[in-house]
Amino acid sequence: MSNGLIDLEDAMYLLYLRFYPSDQAVKTGFDALHIHTNRLIRRFPEATADILVSSAYRLHRRVFSNPYTIETHTPRNILRLRPAQTHVHTFSSQQDLALAIQTAITSKANHQTINQIASLTFETVNQPSLNNDLEALRAQTNCVALCVHQHTRFHIPTPLQNGFMDLFHKH
Repeated sequence: MSNGLIDLEDAMYLLYLRFYPSDQAVKTGFDALHIHTNRLIRRFPEATADILVSSAYRLHRRVFSNPYTIETHTPRNILRLRPAQTHVHTFSSQQDLALAIQTAITSKANHQTINQIASLTFETVNQPSLNNDLEALRAQTNCVALCVHQHTRFHIPTPLQNGFMDLFHKH
């Protein structure tokens, strides 16, 4: 275990003790929890990605070499004449998902994505103490993975896109 991972888990547990004394949420200053968790994940992006990815694979009972796949279903809409659609989002491996999470943390991701990553990290580290429902944690993990997927796909240019744009602008 790396020092960053241990430090992140210790700091997240100290936040739990500070904001959940006697296993009850503190009412005053509760918004400060988001600020502290955001700072921690920005300080330890690699450890955060490792925690979230190992938790995601464990929650979904996947082998680390298998792709992480999320399937979303959009129901049919008769008013807009839209057929039902199923979208499949896939990360090719555990390392691919970890790299996407780490990239979302270190790049200029929107605040909602960073808050979701920070909240999921806090809940993942402190899950035994919080007694959260595993189904809710699975759903939140999938939601964060979708946000990270969208961020890396639409906001981070790939070398191929840069090369294509360079060719386009040269002529």
